[in-house]
Amino acid sequence: MLISRAITLLTSSTKRGCATRRSNVDRPELDKLLKLCKLKAIKKVLVTELLRLGRCRSETPAPMEAITEVGVSIYAQFIK
Repeated sequence: MLISRAITLLTSSTKRGCATRRSNVDRPELDKLLKLCKLKAIKKVLVTELLRLGRCRSETPAPMEAITEVGVSIYAQFIK
């Protein structure tokens, strides 16, 4: 049985600027994503790789946890 589901792209973001050694400060696109998750405006987050959610490996788990604890799924093309 084939089930068809429509996907609506609510918003998209591309990498702007470059990575920095500073922690996750001044990340307006990430803040916007987290707000949409908390408002239940989205059900799934699609990323090319999980590291896009943090500036470095040690910072990536915090946004992932914030997204998933409100019931939003994360799908990554590459898990690095």
